[in-house]
Amino acid sequence: MSGRTKIYLALAASAALLLVLLRTPSRVVLDASCHPQGTVNNLRAALQGSRYWRSQLALLDVEVKWIENFPRQMAKADSLGRWAKARTDSILDSVYVANPKLRPILKQSAADSLREVANRLDETQARRLIDSFMTERQNHLILCRDSVLGRAAR
Repeated sequence: MSGRTKIYLALAASAALLLVLLRTPSRVVLDASCHPQGTVNNLRAALQGSRYWRSQLALLDVEVKWIENFPRQMAKADSLGRWAKARTDSILDSVYVANPKLRPILKQSAADSLREVANRLDETQARRLIDSFMTERQNHLILCRDSVLGRAAR
């Protein structure tokens, strides 16, 4: 590799690094102690100053609002799922009335009922884990907000 090629490669790498450092993150990137998470974000915060922190503050506020709205969105999704299931069951019932031979046998129906119970249990456990994670995340963001606000005001 010639000397000129090495210089061009070094300039290209430097320009790429500078572009990465000048770009603000598209999500909240704060560690447990409300500092930038990782080396790149630490360098971004040092280089960008209050611009970085204003961006983090805006993203933090958006994420907190999203977490606050999450239960309502999940309730809407659950309601839509229940409606779709009821509608499907209604359509299937009318098909079975017109064509009794298509109705599932009793063993299959019992197995389907057990699967539904197992699915509800899995959904309940998953919902608890999601709710726990969301609460923990929201608390962390709220805790960090004052620190980020102070840094954004500098």
